Amino acid sequence: MNAKLVIFLLLCCSSVVAQVKNVAKTSLQTAASWHPELDLRTDVAVIYYTQDYASKISQWRTKGYVVHFMMGVSHGDYKEYFDGRYDGVTHWDEAQTDSLGNIIWYNQKDSLPYVVPTPNYANYLKTIVTKAISLGVDAIHFEEPEFWARAGYSKQFVKEWQQNSGIKWISPETSPSIAYQMNKLKYRLYFEILEELIDYAKSYAQSMSHTIECYVPTHSIINYSASKIVSPEVRVSSIKGCDGYIGQVLAGTSSQPVFYNGIQKRRVFENAFIEYASLFGLAAPQNKKLFFLSDPMDNAPDAWSNYEKGYRSTFAAQMLYPEVNNFQVMLWPENVFQVNQETASRRDWVGSKINEEYATQVQILNNTLNLIPKGDTCSGSHGVGVLVANSMMFQTYPDFDNYSDPRLSNFYGLTLPLVKRGIPISIIHMNHLELKNALKDIEVLIMSYSDMKPLEAKYNSILAKWIKDGGSLIYCGTDSDPFQQVKDWWNSDGRSYKSPGDQLFALMGLWNAHEGVYNVGKGTLRIIRTDPKHFVMAPYGDIQYISSVMRDYIEQTGMPIDVRNYFTVDRGNYKVVAVMDESENMPKNSFVIDSLCIDLFNPELPICREKVVNPGEQAFVYMLKDVYETNIPRVLCGGARISHETYDADDWMLTYLAKGPDKTINSERVYVPFPPYKLTLKTINGEIIDFSHTYDVVSKTLHLKYPNKSEGVLVNIAF
Repeated sequence: MNAKLVIFLLLCCSSVVAQVKNVAKTSLQTAASWHPELDLRTDVAVIYYTQDYASKISQWRTKGYVVHFMMGVSHGDYKEYFDGRYDGVTHWDEAQTDSLGNIIWYNQKDSLPYVVPTPNYANYLKTIVTKAISLGVDAIHFEEPEFWARAGYSKQFVKEWQQNSGIKWISPETSPSIAYQMNKLKYRLYFEILEELIDYAKSYAQSMSHTIECYVPTHSIINYSASKIVSPEVRVSSIKGCDGYIGQVLAGTSSQPVFYNGIQKRRVFENAFIEYASLFGLAAPQNKKLFFLSDPMDNAPDAWSNYEKGYRSTFAAQMLYPEVNNFQVMLWPENVFQVNQETASRRDWVGSKINEEYATQVQILNNTLNLIPKGDTCSGSHGVGVLVANSMMFQTYPDFDNYSDPRLSNFYGLTLPLVKRGIPISIIHMNHLELKNALKDIEVLIMSYSDMKPLEAKYNSILAKWIKDGGSLIYCGTDSDPFQQVKDWWNSDGRSYKSPGDQLFALMGLWNAHEGVYNVGKGTLRIIRTDPKHFVMAPYGDIQYISSVMRDYIEQTGMPIDVRNYFTVDRGNYKVVAVMDESENMPKNSFVIDSLCIDLFNPELPICREKVVNPGEQAFVYMLKDVYETNIPRVLCGGARISHETYDADDWMLTYLAKGPDKTINSERVYVPFPPYKLTLKTINGEIIDFSHTYDVVSKTLHLKYPNKSEGVLVNIAF
């Protein structure tokens, strides 16, 4: 055997479980013990709380992973708390319940409810935090602080309401004001427990001479509002000890039907694109670290082919935010691969494991996320912002006075018509308005108080000042929804405005403001007296709205909005394209990538001389131009993580170690300028690995397929 290859083999064997500890670019989330079929080779393994989580932390760390710990805040495997084993007192009165007195379950099979947070419950969670820190985890994830809008009937919540409001509890269905204020209390209760837990985790770790990070895995405010859930996710960014978020966007959450052009249906890509915009706007203004999640499976029963389609849509959507370069690649790999399901699974309905081709596809994309750099700006005209507020979650349940907002259409009426025209909107969270430069990149800001209300008067003051200083605001809405009259700051303590919009306009010297365009200081206010839901619920209902946005944008910038039916981003050698259908009044063209590339959305990794992306499709490719300029033989892409890659120019030999989960197939493209005359694939123990290969003369790439091995496959290519 070649002496250089022997040395290479020894190096690989001596470092088979070595991992770079200061890297946390990719992660997986699991409740399972380590298993070679679950070994995705991400940087981080996030271990979910179960009764035997300590042993799992040790196992995954031993296999080379940076280990984070995750625990639910509003739910979890906390039966010992509810049945009295923790402190000798049962706590079922702290479960969230609906108007019929039914417990709202997180996992009914195992009797695990959603929780009304209390000081005693916080103390119980702290015992789990203490143990996790003592086990040396690098971070704690406080997952999904969620209070259902339809909850609020349990003894504990009634007690919290009466203590905090000073008035007797009555059903939230009684009036919009009661429902709104109760949801505001739910929001506050979960903010306070999160703040307490994060502060405790940081201080306890410090007392142990240990440094940890604290993250909050959360769905978007859009998904929470659509699902009628209250969460303090935006305000959490103000907690000093909060280091960031895991932005959870799933094909399932993005599959909720929404209206556009009068048609209600699933629009997974567009919905995911908007959800990621919301999550980016959540973290970026406070410089919080953000991991984007997309998942190859879902929490609802479906065919694997549908999972794959939804996964590609959400994956492409997250790639269109080139500033984000940290990713959670998979939830519950034990469910995807049907391995080591020691604990009750939320996906126990799954009848079969992932098929071979889709498993290869998922591994290709997972490994891409280990490598992909940040990139250029997303295509389209930037500077159009849509304002959202936490109070979106306060007015989703119940419906009052024959006024409804089907499928969150007052929000989607502002966003979906823009996205369908290739405009990369920014989602601006109202909580962030008081931050310096919160609106510095916004040319036209769009808002409505039909689906939300400002929680404090200062936000209207900030908006009024921004307009006077030269900003352009489009305000849409009739201000006729029943939540306009809730008892809050704009109609109490000496103020008597009928709506928060009236108070905003008064700050600009406008009374009884009608539809029209107003010059305010150096800026412009446009009022459209139509609730935004009508922009999407009626055929061609968005024409006036889009015309107004385009008119105001050119007034502000001197340039027309670039209207198109696609988005595209370049990230190093990677290119993502999404072409939308239903794009009215514009060319419905396909997008053509007219250059040699590798199709990463195909597990066979075919070479494309030209890649055509049709309306309703997305593409993710590896561009080959730079490969020829550098002319260095190397692995370009594939379904295994590559290390110890060495090119010996004297012997014309490329060697590397490829690691991936057992019982999956690696599909791999390698740049070698000439057809190889010898290929050798072995395990680290020297066993020969069967493989197939083809060489493409035009692209000068070798395609390899072989079984993945958790401990690694040693590849030697001589050419």
